[in-house]
Amino acid sequence: MSQFDHQSGQSVEIDGASIYHEIVGQEGGRAILLLHGGLGDMEDSMSSCQA
Repeated sequence: MSQFDHQSGQSVEIDGASIYHEIVGQEGGRAILLLHGGLGDMEDSMSSCQA
């Protein structure tokens, strides 16, 4: 399984905002969408998602 690294994803421009995304995990696994847009960082988000 790949790990989130905040470097291997892509960005999409929507209404002047650049939105970064990555797809990681096992093929055919359950999907989860994490939205980050305020206080904290991605490491805070990822620590709450450990299996």
